[in-house]
Amino acid sequence: MIKKNIAYASAVLSMLALSSTAVAQEVTRTIEFSGQVSGVYEALSGKDITEFQITLGVDDTVTPSSSSSTSINHSSNGYLQTLDLVFFDSQGVEVEQPFDSSYESAPYSSLTYYADTNNEYISFNFEIAGGDGHFSISFSAPVGGLFSSFSPEPMLLAEPTQAQFSSHLHLYSPYAHDDAYGSLLSVNTIYPDDDEDGFPNNVDACPVSIMDETVLFDGWYDSGVTNHMDDSGCSITDHYAACEAEEQEAPRRGIRSVRSGPSSCEKAVSYDLVADGVISYAEARALREALYESSSSGGLR
Repeated sequence: MIKKNIAYASAVLSMLALSSTAVAQEVTRTIEFSGQVSGVYEALSGKDITEFQITLGVDDTVTPSSSSSTSINHSSNGYLQTLDLVFFDSQGVEVEQPFDSSYESAPYSSLTYYADTNNEYISFNFEIAGGDGHFSISFSAPVGGLFSSFSPEPMLLAEPTQAQFSSHLHLYSPYAHDDAYGSLLSVNTIYPDDDEDGFPNNVDACPVSIMDETVLFDGWYDSGVTNHMDDSGCSITDHYAACEAEEQEAPRRGIRSVRSGPSSCEKAVSYDLVADGVISYAEARALREALYESSSSGGLR
């Protein structure tokens, strides 16, 4: 029951955030591709380059430009936010590159996921600011080599099999380009943790948790109880805030208010937290006492 309230409150907070930042886009997921370099051409020739790491920042909130049973395409829709390519030598030291290979918010960018019965690939392109060139990278593998699943959204394997890598940087004026190719060996997907509670956003039921050290009622009445986190990423205070977010209060567990004061939802929170193993009976009692005291004080401090 308590998780239903939390889900509702999170939805309300998310809608408020979207209404105030409808145009803003951000990186909701970071993907790190790493592997070995087998060969380089042109401007990279003669350098000791053995490994690569490519970091993409994507915004999963945007809708694909087009999609089918075999492909998902994002073209200039803000999905691909950042791109960074780093090469390392045989000693693990970063290799200085002749051209910049770190880009963000390009005027044109595209990323395509593709999978059919024989092949899978990922390709992405970034137009260099000012239209002075473009940067393209691709990964390809036999079927089952890149994705653990493709629908409803591509899920990348942490350890690709028989996956190949190639990169191409092309400058128009002055004309120059560099190329590299090799094998993709690992993929690491990282989700941000906006409230820094140790739960990444993608598994955090409360991505904007109230992180006060102790549980405060009405923002000031200190219960003295540690503001513990539960296993869904919600703090104790988040659970009480969820009660406030409910548009229509329904009595729970037969607990009904016979006078003004805490809502039935607020009264039930401490019992639910004990049942879930988040707090002790003593902490629950302290929370109930503080809840009633803050309510009966009428806001007096």
